[in-house]
Amino acid sequence: MSNFKKFINEVGQEHLDRIEDYLEDLTPEDLPFDDIFQNKYRKVIPFEDSKLAIIKNLIKNYYTSENFPQLASHHIDWSNGQIVNKFKNANAGKTVVDKKTREEKIVPDYREKRTNIAKFLRNSNDESLLSWWSNFMDTSAISPEERESIADSTGKYSIVFTRHPIDILRMSDHKNISSCHSPDGSEFKSCKQETVDGGGMAFLVNSEDLNDIDINAPEIFADNDRDIDGIEP
Repeated sequence: MSNFKKFINEVGQEHLDRIEDYLEDLTPEDLPFDDIFQNKYRKVIPFEDSKLAIIKNLIKNYYTSENFPQLASHHIDWSNGQIVNKFKNANAGKTVVDKKTREEKIVPDYREKRTNIAKFLRNSNDESLLSWWSNFMDTSAISPEERESIADSTGKYSIVFTRHPIDILRMSDHKNISSCHSPDGSEFKSCKQETVDGGGMAFLVNSEDLNDIDINAPEIFADNDRDIDGIEP
């Protein structure tokens, strides 16, 4: 951490891509607000507080590559109330004997698993969400098509709370975002110091931009100057 502090006090925009070398010994537990972030650098919550937005966010935060290393992709089948996960098969390409038919078959690259959202919510121990979901799934009140339409329009925006040092250093280094904390601003030195001391930021983003993003990756925000792909806050 001492080497990181020494470097960050001298960092300029052109050196930002070197910061990763000084993060090797840094862990989330070293930073403030751990009771909120729970050993993570970032946390995502829906911009709106509707029950459906909360459920969508719970599912997104649970089905990650960190929790499920073999997870290839997932989506939500709102019509049928199911989470559809695609997992990589560890024995993909191998020949095995089917236990039911006793015939040989080739193990496919992926396997699909469906989980009822009701079951997922029961495991979350949130009775209010489970009760709301039961009403939402009542086909006598809402058709599957209407349910799909409502879900698609819910949670357009999300808030990314972050304490990652790179995010803090780049707090005003984004398209259409500028302040005295920008790299050429009068208080960029304060921005660098906050990176060291452990600051926090909140960015408003399009929820759909998070679909293909690993929220725990070293960087999630785009930086065209360094050819970093990511989202635009």
